[in-house]
Amino acid sequence: MAPGPHVSIDKKLRYEDIVGAYSSGLSDDESVGYRYYESKRVLGTLYRAIDEKGFFLNLQEKLLKQGRRIDEPLITKLWRYVTHEVTLLQWHQNIDWARDIKELYEDNLEETMHQYSVEPSRPLSELEVFIGHIVGRNGAQSKRQREMSKGVKEKFDRDVTFTIDNITGKQGGNKDDALARAVACLAVGIDEREKATLQSFQWVAAATCLKELLRLKGGVRLRRSKSPSRISLDSMPSLLESLNLQHKVGLGEYNARD
Repeated sequence: MAPGPHVSIDKKLRYEDIVGAYSSGLSDDESVGYRYYESKRVLGTLYRAIDEKGFFLNLQEKLLKQGRRIDEPLITKLWRYVTHEVTLLQWHQNIDWARDIKELYEDNLEETMHQYSVEPSRPLSELEVFIGHIVGRNGAQSKRQREMSKGVKEKFDRDVTFTIDNITGKQGGNKDDALARAVACLAVGIDEREKATLQSFQWVAAATCLKELLRLKGGVRLRRSKSPSRISLDSMPSLLESLNLQHKVGLGEYNARD
């Protein structure tokens, strides 16, 4: 199967031709590279029948009819949602600390990008480290890249866990201030994204922030400037509980309130 839509498909090549070439004694070492044919089977036919452009145009039209903004970044919607829910939370005093933890996270990230690079002069991209998958030049991974991808994922998972543990207080600090620290980290990540080379810290902070907001449902009180009272999170989209931040529909309920 082709690794993506960017590969060249030989429409004249048939499956029988490939089978015939290998049955004639052609070994892997003698091959000149991968060749891809157009599958005539049911799944291949159905896959090619999908009109991606038409689907997204239709989705765009529906969102416009509902009065939703489709040009606003998801992280901006998340920030608006978070600030709406923690209006009286005192988090600004954690800004300097948040900048320090962001710098530590990005130092670890850059170390991973260089440590697991197949070519010393070409470090991995932030996306490759974030998803734990080294992308080959033609889209397909070599055996070495597959093995190194495991190391990338394990190290990045450790670094992210360390970062989150610092924010939530598991590495020391007051656990009751976890939400305030998470909001400060999210604020720093968003504020510095325009000039920053690395962008993933804001998503780590957003995931941590949303998880801490969900924890409020268990009865944790926020520190308020006046009388303490609980914040209602009845409108928190259930989809965000799994921290799958790629699904933009997760904030639909909140947008409908504004």
